[in-house]
Amino acid sequence: MGNTYRDIPSLMHHKERELFLECLRHAPDGDCVDLGVYRGSSAAMMCDVRGTSSGVWILDNGCRAVRTSDKSGIDDALRRLKALGYTPKALRQNSFDPPPDGIRVAALSIDTDHVGEVVAKEMDCWRPTLVPGAIVLLHDCNKKEFPCLVAEVDRRFTEPEWEFLGQAVSLRAYRLRGEVA
Repeated sequence: MGNTYRDIPSLMHHKERELFLECLRHAPDGDCVDLGVYRGSSAAMMCDVRGTSSGVWILDNGCRAVRTSDKSGIDDALRRLKALGYTPKALRQNSFDPPPDGIRVAALSIDTDHVGEVVAKEMDCWRPTLVPGAIVLLHDCNKKEFPCLVAEVDRRFTEPEWEFLGQAVSLRAYRLRGEVA
């Protein structure tokens, strides 16, 4: 077997990876977006599961207010991904800046600042791009470590338009209700 996402070190627990992969397998057609790419393992999972049928977009944690030592995060992830034969598109912008025109998102992974107000801005920004049935995966939803993040996720994703798909360790998965084309 060739190179896969398993060749990129991940901070995800194996149960989180299982949930992530299972949700990707059931996402509708469309683009995949990894907000907060770090080493590239989430984007690699998107590439493995989705193949060439959809675009995979990666975006670094560009919204961090204090970020001086890790400016090359997206470049490091791109290098790792390209070495495995993956060709994601890189967005060099804040995670809550307007998305590219025409993007139709089937899977959105959010692992950026772990702050409730940032996730609120990101969802306000990216929500219009989500197709019916789109999957949203939120990492580090841990009440002990990130209570403000969890409070925002609990508030936002209890709306009737969202279906809770499950949680594994600190990864939560939701589906946007609506008919999938």
